[in-house]
Amino acid sequence: NRFISGENVNKTNIFLNETKLKSLDPFCRNEQHTKELPLSDKNGNYLISDQYPPIIIKRYVLPTNPLKPGDYKFSSQDAWDEAKGNLSLNEAQGYYIYRNNRLIDWGGWFKTKKIDEHDKLARACIDLTDDHDDLFKVDVSKTHIQLPEELKNHLKDNVNAKFIAEAKKRYAGSENNKSLVKNAVREKSK
Repeated sequence: NRFISGENVNKTNIFLNETKLKSLDPFCRNEQHTKELPLSDKNGNYLISDQYPPIIIKRYVLPTNPLKPGDYKFSSQDAWDEAKGNLSLNEAQGYYIYRNNRLIDWGGWFKTKKIDEHDKLARACIDLTDDHDDLFKVDVSKTHIQLPEELKNHLKDNVNAKFIAEAKKRYAGSENNKSLVKNAVREKSK
């Protein structure tokens, strides 16, 4: 997507059977209600050691289904459907890992948490360079990557908590202290 859109790199046109492909931004930043959750400089430019450049981390909470009641929705059903790409929205939640601006792994939480229906609006970008290859055990074909334990712990302790809470609030329709979802079964049993 970065090469087609020209984000951080020279723009490239890619054609398939004479049809020009368009860029798909997994963070849906062109949507009015996509929310970026900034990190502190220390947490967003995470330095494992002076031997490697910082790992850049950005977090986003996507809008909700346009058919769902409430605010902060996608602009259209087509935009909602497009946001999942080739995955389900549940599979598309989690981390998107770029190496030198090339998306090499996407969706999932890399064992920092489990996939949860209520978190499907949460996505984060992790940017690496080729200097990180040995640290992340990136293979020659760029099809396998393994997050270092230190980074997993950083993500669990310093990145996920507020991020996941915001995604859950938006999913439930309770963002900005709007009406909270009530559990009718639990209320009857009281």
